[in-house]
Amino acid sequence: MIQQLEQDEDAPCLGKGTYLGVPRIDRREPPGTYWVVPPRRDGDLCRPAAVRSLVAAGRCELAQRANA
Repeated sequence: MIQQLEQDEDAPCLGKGTYLGVPRIDRREPPGTYWVVPPRRDGDLCRPAAVRSLVAAGRCELAQRANA
């Protein structure tokens, strides 16, 4: 379940207990979900903290542009 969004929320986050499905590592073309750039190996996904940092940096950049 996606957490309740604030009015200015532009990157919703999945709530605790929610799982995001990803394609099998060998899925590299349509139809269905597939990897545009496949992981190097099974389980080679980015850490949640890195994603949070990226989203925070993007929000900061958008805020700076809006105030410029």
